[in-house]
Amino acid sequence: MVERVASASQQAADVRVPMAERVHALERALAERGVLLQSLPDDAHRAIWLLDQAGDVLFLLSMRLADTRALVGLPDLDDLAATHAAVTRAIDLASEAGVWIEDRFVRQRAILDAGGELAEGDRALNRRLADVELAVRRPLLLGRALVLRGTRDDSSQAAALLDNFRPSDGRAPSTRDVALAIALAKHQPDRSTELLQGVVSRADLGVLARAEAALLLARMQGDHAGVVRAIDQAATKPPFVDEQGLADSALLVLATEARARVLFEAGRVEQAAQHLMELEDRREMGGTAPQRRGVADARLAALAERVEDWTGISSPIVLRAGAALVSRDRRPDDAKAAQILAGLVERFDAQEREASRTGRPWSRPPEHDRAMELLARLLLVMADHELEDAIAQDRRVSALRLVSRLIGSEHATLDGLLPQAATHALGPAGQSLDVQTREALLQGALDRWPEHPQAHPWRLGLATSKATRPGTLEVVLSLAEAAIQSPDPRVRSDAIALAAAAHAVRITQADDKSEAGRTALAHALEFARSHPEGVAFDARALALRLAEIWVEQGRLSEAQRALATLEGFDGPRAIVLRARAYDTLGRAEAAFVAYRAASEQVTLESDARVYWLVWTRLLELLNVERLRRNEIQGSTSGEALAGSIRGHLLRLRAIDASLGGPPWAERLKAIETSLSGPR
Repeated sequence: MVERVASASQQAADVRVPMAERVHALERALAERGVLLQSLPDDAHRAIWLLDQAGDVLFLLSMRLADTRALVGLPDLDDLAATHAAVTRAIDLASEAGVWIEDRFVRQRAILDAGGELAEGDRALNRRLADVELAVRRPLLLGRALVLRGTRDDSSQAAALLDNFRPSDGRAPSTRDVALAIALAKHQPDRSTELLQGVVSRADLGVLARAEAALLLARMQGDHAGVVRAIDQAATKPPFVDEQGLADSALLVLATEARARVLFEAGRVEQAAQHLMELEDRREMGGTAPQRRGVADARLAALAERVEDWTGISSPIVLRAGAALVSRDRRPDDAKAAQILAGLVERFDAQEREASRTGRPWSRPPEHDRAMELLARLLLVMADHELEDAIAQDRRVSALRLVSRLIGSEHATLDGLLPQAATHALGPAGQSLDVQTREALLQGALDRWPEHPQAHPWRLGLATSKATRPGTLEVVLSLAEAAIQSPDPRVRSDAIALAAAAHAVRITQADDKSEAGRTALAHALEFARSHPEGVAFDARALALRLAEIWVEQGRLSEAQRALATLEGFDGPRAIVLRARAYDTLGRAEAAFVAYRAASEQVTLESDARVYWLVWTRLLELLNVERLRRNEIQGSTSGEALAGSIRGHLLRLRAIDASLGGPPWAERLKAIETSLSGPR
């Protein structure tokens, strides 16, 4: 296990290895050494391992630039908390190592005092523990960790540890000088400045150590304006640029963060944000424009989570800050982002209300709609993650109200948002909306996405909402019938029921004499035949009513429609209507058959008008046939028919001497006259 730890540590320290692999190797070394410390608590090398572990904890922070960011940059608050936790761990490890070494020395001194001897290996280890681990490594690591944690007591303790400490090997002096400079910055600024200048001037040191020292040195240059100028000047020199003047992108971002942090601490939030946003235009950083914008947004989000009051800050910056927080896609950021965006929306709404009150012209700026759109999307996401139903419901309702205000906006992209809002409008959240808002969401979604998978439920919901108001019958019917095409059997069933109810109302309102009325009845009949399972009105009665209307028109096309409608129907009324339709079409033989069938079923008592119509028309057709035969075959060929007609007329006079009155009497008498004429 010791070998595995050593191998991983060696790989992590190799600058030729890609950074991601080095970080992974260091994490592996920390994990393996942690197991080693736990499994061998009494090993003589424990103090060395503890300091190795503390060093690697701090080294991992350095590889990720987290320690320097904590000192001079703008790390995310979560990252800053993680850095402080790691630093505290390093302090604990280094402190434990010191206690362990002192305890070992006490035990070994007791052996010597008792007249015993120490093995050569123990004496060699003791020399290392005293001369290297306790005298050099522990103060360096502990001092660095203490100033990174940064409390007042930490700074005092670090100063006490490092002030009289003079390491001479490698980069240890620079580590000590930077840490001591930080510890002395408030109380001994001149000495702190001197220490930092010494680190910056050492070209043999790593770029990160020199950059950190340069930014710390700049922070000591008076007021915020002086500090910003100092950072700007430092960023034009090594190590931020190389000898050819090419910028180190990571250090350029760090310098920008440092500048923004100074401005933020001075209360210049807008200037801080502008500096961070300018990162996307720094082509010397390399990368694509979207990549640079991502870097800018990440740093802007770190600023945004620190700002409590956005009053007076320009709306584009506020919107960008809120969007930057949202883009991190972290739940803890959502509430902060929602607060920022809601404040911006309220700012615009207040301006609009004031303009309305004073009569002053006002137009909605693009940021207003974009803020509402982003806030609506965020609220819906937050609602999905919320465990409290009431809070989730309130967020959805607020989101739906925002979306309804955006319908028709040229500055909002409602793809995905409006369909989601329309679907929510069909559920519990929609019940908390006023009718106009709910219908606006459904209609807006249908207008833009009529083929959306949820379009049929939207249609049904919109139809159901409108069905309670007068003057909406045609719209309700159109929506409901369209929703019948839904593949969802529940939606289809409800749509059929609603359409059937609309048709039932439409039937009662239809004017038989108008074209629109007749069309409505035909539509209802077609619907009833297509969906018999959902129709509550009498489809047979409707068909007969419609056939009668068409027959009464007396036109060939309507007669054809009447025959088609009556297909499969029996009963006296249907037979009579079929006979009349044949009459209109000039199909005398078919009409005669139908009238004769009707004469056997229609009685005077059941319907006098129809009774006389049937017999009148039946006898007229017989008389026409009689005359035709006389003309073709001679005057005596129709004698049998004449006798039959006279018999029927005699029977009809016996029933009613007036032959049913007008208009039947005149027509029947005309037949009698025809019978009395020349044969």
